[in-house]
Amino acid sequence: MVFSWSFTSDETSHPASGDATVSSITDACRTDSYRTYLISEDPLVIYIESFVTPEEASQLTDLSESKFKPSPLWSDDGKVSFNTNYRSSLTASLERQYLIKCIESRARSFPFYLSPSDSLIKPLVVQRYGPTNQYRDHYDWFTDSPTLDGNIDSTFFVYIQANCTGGGTNFPRLKALEDEKWCKWVDCDQELGAGVTFRPITGNAIFWRNLDAQGKGLKSTLHAGLPVTEGMKTGLNIWTWVRYDRAISEL
Repeated sequence: MVFSWSFTSDETSHPASGDATVSSITDACRTDSYRTYLISEDPLVIYIESFVTPEEASQLTDLSESKFKPSPLWSDDGKVSFNTNYRSSLTASLERQYLIKCIESRARSFPFYLSPSDSLIKPLVVQRYGPTNQYRDHYDWFTDSPTLDGNIDSTFFVYIQANCTGGGTNFPRLKALEDEKWCKWVDCDQELGAGVTFRPITGNAIFWRNLDAQGKGLKSTLHAGLPVTEGMKTGLNIWTWVRYDRAISEL
């Protein structure tokens, strides 16, 4: 089944004192207008056209400059490591100023978001991929661990800079999209058994749910950031953290 959805949000975030005026955030968030396309029902994967405006993409890119550090790998027990053979991108953490609050508000009002009321959006981060940079097959969710109090329920990956060749986002376990109408967004030249590879297009995004109804990670959400051949790809991650509904000691 394929459908599209047009959506405009009036919801705004509320700035901290001195951060920005309420009216400036309201004006910025009113520009929110995008279209959604169902890629997969199980797992739920939605493609979003124009999730951020060109101006917002440029601002997000500017905000991340000078903040980049080597991208970490997180284990299921919460430990951090680095392996450039597996993940060679750079990561920048963004301060929660008015534009970030606007993007957070847009994510929360997304029609397919449906996260628990006690969920929270983790601090937004930007990932940068230059030539040969990649992030091999991985999940955004964690297995149950006594050291973690929750899990990543859903992910938005938003392309904010796509001056590159290569660098697609591949979901090897999704069913290939055979209709040629998808070719402007996905790589239709790859083998059918390779799943779905989304082309980097500035302003567009992919949304997917990482957990099933019981809170278990969906193995069908395996994905990878393929190597950039030339140029630069930059993406914004919006991760939703949901707390376990049981004591950590029971995990």
